[in-house]
Amino acid sequence: MKTDSLHHLMEQFWSIEEMNNKVLTTEEKACEEHFQLHTRRLKTGQYEVRLPLSDSVDKLGESYDNAKTKFLALEQRLLKQPHLKQDYAAFLEEYLQLGHMTPLSENER
Repeated sequence: MKTDSLHHLMEQFWSIEEMNNKVLTTEEKACEEHFQLHTRRLKTGQYEVRLPLSDSVDKLGESYDNAKTKFLALEQRLLKQPHLKQDYAAFLEEYLQLGHMTPLSENER
């Protein structure tokens, strides 16, 4: 009985070892490198990782225009419904206080 259990544990160990020796694609290697270069531990014990971008910001295509259109539509909706605007502003303030977002400086915009 113990031999079977030990045998099973050894099989699990070697299957895990085999998975760790996987050959990484170029993209996977870039992700690993990005993680190692841009991860740090904060005083709070949390980890901070910079979000990766693809090779070129130009590849984002029309996302800026789409995001701006959606933002302006949201602004119009909030103007028509003041109670939603208050709730939204409170949510954003809480998000800011929790450290989940950081305002951009003027030169970063």
